[in-house]
Amino acid sequence: MTFNFCNESPEMGRLIGRVVFGPHQQAYHEIGDPNTLRFKDKVFVLQRRGGYGNLDQMYENGNHEAPLPVALTGPFPSFLESIYIPDDVAANPDRVARCELRLLLQRYSDNKPVDLPANLTFNGISLVDPGRQAEGWRVFKLSPRDFAVGPNLITAALSGQPAAGVVVQIAKLEVHIGYRP
Repeated sequence: MTFNFCNESPEMGRLIGRVVFGPHQQAYHEIGDPNTLRFKDKVFVLQRRGGYGNLDQMYENGNHEAPLPVALTGPFPSFLESIYIPDDVAANPDRVARCELRLLLQRYSDNKPVDLPANLTFNGISLVDPGRQAEGWRVFKLSPRDFAVGPNLITAALSGQPAAGVVVQIAKLEVHIGYRP
């Protein structure tokens, strides 16, 4: 993230009494250059609602319209969302070392990990639930051929029933792509 990063020119910085830390325009161009990013490891995330304070009165890194966290309400798909993947992963399977979908299920009341199995699909392909792993994450293996350039559709549902009064939520969802050098 590059906000609050002293973006004015050195001349303007001197006029307003702020220290300017180098050529930010160059950094912005390098960060956004598709050739620089080609075949670099990436993590794509579904955005979470959050931030602090009253978002109607101030902005503090919040987004009322972000898709996560979201409650899963039963054995039928109660979550349908797309995650944007700009890489053409399917066209370059020999360059892909790993690709995975990471899911964090938690109880709504206290954000503790949940052991209930989940049914997920990625672009219509059913994924095998690996069970809860390190720090509560479930890591689903994907194949490069599963990907589309652009929006990739994800559905989720619980396989089991939570205890009475327990609400299970998708707290975080990420797609990791690792490339070979």
